[in-house]
Amino acid sequence: MSNKEIIREWYSLYADDIYNYLIYYLNDKSDVEDILQEVFIRAIRNLDNFKGNSHPKTWLIQIARNIAIDQSRKQKRLSNLFSKITNKHQTTSLETSFIDNENILELYKNINRLPTKYREIVIMRGILELSTKEVSQITGNKESNINLLFHRAKLKLKENYFEGGSIRNESV
Repeated sequence: MSNKEIIREWYSLYADDIYNYLIYYLNDKSDVEDILQEVFIRAIRNLDNFKGNSHPKTWLIQIARNIAIDQSRKQKRLSNLFSKITNKHQTTSLETSFIDNENILELYKNINRLPTKYREIVIMRGILELSTKEVSQITGNKESNINLLFHRAKLKLKENYFEGGSIRNESV
């Protein structure tokens, strides 16, 4: 099988999961399709570097994560530059969702309010249902740390749900 055929197969198998990961990670649908395309372009370019030590889906999500981190940094720099130029603080609002279920929408919002280290783990473990080992490979954290972060993230989400408060973007 050629490299392009392998990537086509991986695209058909994993593109939806990577798309969902990026939606949750970036909170902005406008960039997701471009980034998804970039994930598979980089996969084609770097397929020779894929050693098969991890599952292809794990490798692709790691590529997506790296691109998303770069994108977030770029957006933050642009936002800071905009603020300096205009002397205004740019405000962002959560994307309006077409989901009718209010509880799911609220959960989505609360996941997005989590600190990045928790949000990533919730998306990968709770939504994409990746194993602790896969998440460990993607993030570079120990498996025990992944479990601890996932537990703490779930506690924050549960606390927010029952208390009706908001999740503060704090580092623990």
